[in-house]
Amino acid sequence: MSNLKPKDIHNILKYLPELQIRLDYATKDNFTGEIVPGYEAKIPYLTTKAIKQLEKALKRFVTDGFNIIIFDTYRPLRAVNYFYHEWRLVDDNKDLKDYYYPNITKEDLFEIGYLSKRSTHCRASTIDMGLINSKTKELVNFGTPFDFFGEESHTINNLVSLDIIEIRNYFVSIMQEAHFKNYEKEWWHFTLSNEPYSNTYFDFTIKEYNE
Repeated sequence: MSNLKPKDIHNILKYLPELQIRLDYATKDNFTGEIVPGYEAKIPYLTTKAIKQLEKALKRFVTDGFNIIIFDTYRPLRAVNYFYHEWRLVDDNKDLKDYYYPNITKEDLFEIGYLSKRSTHCRASTIDMGLINSKTKELVNFGTPFDFFGEESHTINNLVSLDIIEIRNYFVSIMQEAHFKNYEKEWWHFTLSNEPYSNTYFDFTIKEYNE
């Protein structure tokens, strides 16, 4: 674990300012209902290597009439610890449960693998993302919202329509060309192949840094 931000982890927007940013965990609009520890600003951080590869994917998406919207990137380890050691142990908020994990329990989230004690996000080469239609400016329908925890969010399943499977396959194929691997249980989750910090879990705060 490291509490220091390496010099090769950057605010993506300094390189790709055209991206759309949501970063739900820096707001209360997420499955916990609270701003998640470590998220002091809505700033997306990734390694230099991941940003360069993401730029390649972005060019393909733009050509096809889309832009990228970012839901999450680097995640401090304290956020992961909060999910497991604090949020997991409190009673469910019914409205949040009905929206994000209606058919499973909090324990299931960790058993099935939707949440983990050690997240790839902490290594700063993983991105949760979707697409925006460049003409309509609307979020592309991928069948479920971001962070819907259930089989419907598995990239390939028989619970969504063929049109949804088709857009997911397109999404994954472009990201694969840019050397990102999809997590099969979450259509939105991609990790850079040969990531530079494959064994390091960072815990620096998400805020503005002088680079």
